Amino acid sequence: MRGDTPRAFATSLVAALVSLNMAAVPTAVAEPQHHVDQGVAMDLTIASADGGSLAVGGDVRLALHFSDAASGVPIVDASPAAWLSRRRPGQPPDDGRCARKVAAFVGGGFAEQPDADLTGFALLVLNRDPTISVIDPRSGYGGSRFLAMLSLDGPGADWVIGGDPARIYVSEPAARRIAIFDPERWARIATITTPSAPGSLALDGRGVLWVAGVSDLTAFGPDQAVLAGIPLGPGPHRLAISGDGRFLIASSGGDGTVLVIDTATYAEHARLSIPGAEFLAVSPLSEFAYVAGGGGVAVVDPARGSQVGQIDSGKPSAIGIAPRGRWGFVTSPASGRVTIFDTVTSRAVRTVAVADGPYTVGFTGDTAYIRRHSSEQVTLIPLGPLAQDGPVAGVAEFPAGERPDPPWTGAEGYAATMVAAPGEPAMLLASPAERTVQYYHEGMAAPSGSFENFGHQPVAVAVLDRSLRQTATGTYTAPLRLMQAGTYDVAVLLDRPRVVHCFTLDVAAGGSARDLQLAIEPLSLPVETTAGERTTVRFRIMDPDGHAPRVGLDAINAMAVLVPGTWHAATAMIREADDTWRLEFTPPHPGLYLIAFQTAPNGPWNEGRFSIRAVSSPAPGGAKDRGNHG
Repeated sequence: MRGDTPRAFATSLVAALVSLNMAAVPTAVAEPQHHVDQGVAMDLTIASADGGSLAVGGDVRLALHFSDAASGVPIVDASPAAWLSRRRPGQPPDDGRCARKVAAFVGGGFAEQPDADLTGFALLVLNRDPTISVIDPRSGYGGSRFLAMLSLDGPGADWVIGGDPARIYVSEPAARRIAIFDPERWARIATITTPSAPGSLALDGRGVLWVAGVSDLTAFGPDQAVLAGIPLGPGPHRLAISGDGRFLIASSGGDGTVLVIDTATYAEHARLSIPGAEFLAVSPLSEFAYVAGGGGVAVVDPARGSQVGQIDSGKPSAIGIAPRGRWGFVTSPASGRVTIFDTVTSRAVRTVAVADGPYTVGFTGDTAYIRRHSSEQVTLIPLGPLAQDGPVAGVAEFPAGERPDPPWTGAEGYAATMVAAPGEPAMLLASPAERTVQYYHEGMAAPSGSFENFGHQPVAVAVLDRSLRQTATGTYTAPLRLMQAGTYDVAVLLDRPRVVHCFTLDVAAGGSARDLQLAIEPLSLPVETTAGERTTVRFRIMDPDGHAPRVGLDAINAMAVLVPGTWHAATAMIREADDTWRLEFTPPHPGLYLIAFQTAPNGPWNEGRFSIRAVSSPAPGGAKDRGNHG
């Protein structure tokens, strides 16, 4: 069954998918590559992160080392940029094409898009409804480009991002589940069922996920196995990991207890009674935990398992520690003030009056941001002057939109409503009232722009930093998942001196020949669906001759692509009891969506020959259906 795909795009898609089969034999490590230009020596190594092969679906670590070509001295603070871009089949390396690609990638336009971008970040938006929007900031701060819309089984309450490879964990209280997403494919890859409705989450350095339930604390290993179950007092609860990673601190606001758990043994290290204890923050500088509740902040030494100080403040609604660990902030809506304390001395050093109910705090490297319940105005408090005597200098404000956020009830409040933009003196702020995410660059009188969230109300925001990081002197690394087979340009840009070069990477297809040749038969395939609503499609997998259903497959992935390629989302299909397969995805906005399949775990994506058109409102008479119905 063929969709009404525009011929030009169909041709380019088929050519791209055919190229997936044009890969080399899988290896675990790519041949090291060396290049010298403008006196700079560049060395590229790419190796499997888990001992596997450089094939589709494999996790790898890319490393670039920069040094002086004459002396061999490593170059620090190089700030390199890198992208992966697949070549056309049989296309040789070309310096001119490489320079044009880099220029296009830096410009951020839609004409030339990289297959992997190691320069920026993805913006994740936890919505009021059971979805997560994934937005590409490369489109500029005057609009949005959706990367994916992730579906949840219920509205999300909290999330954490971490691990190697990276994973996104989202608590779903109404469903009593934790959703686990792979940010390389933007696909839900696992679900954890919890003993009770999950709320606050924490992820320690070993990849252990800690989940606070109604009156229980559960530790899950990286393989989702239960490692420990610990009783808690009544909630609400907050979780935090100590600065050295040795302890988990859990507060129970219902009975005012604070539990300190040894993360290595899962044993209770201490249990403290702190009236009204709820909000938590830890300082990597002092290595203390700060527990806000009642009318003040209790200072707790996790190692000693005891309270070592008390800081007076109004009735708190949030507590936060600035990035370098020196300054703590406590918001108090009822008293209309923000208390600032010094973690070195555990004493309050400033009180700043903030009108309209200051209720939460966030930070960039140099500034604290205070949001208000009854106003769209955000208060800015610079961190630098806090070390000086006298009133806080430089306090300012700006409007995050045109009206205040609506009052929420329920599980909201665990996840942050604002997050610093990586590598910039800028903040990204969820604006539920306007259904956008505001982008504010420090020094401006108002936000520089916003990201549309296409009708969804944002509750919280987070970022997934994909840029290269200096992990050793002169060496910059980044994790990467190889999503499609073929030959790639690894385009590298260095600013000072300006050097542009494209290395070569071959990615093998992987998978058995029999699995790669499976046929797809639609059972329920809507002609039209409604943008923003979950769409369900059912398929049967057949042997290559199309005469017999193929049973016993472990996993099949599907990818929906919005023509002309401005959005895509890959997800694992759901196997039914009768060995048919169900695809569920949410098209973010109107347009024609192609569906491609990956029938082998490390295999290529096949030709996207099925299509669904999303419209802004249901077609008269309801959604049409075509294909064979089972």
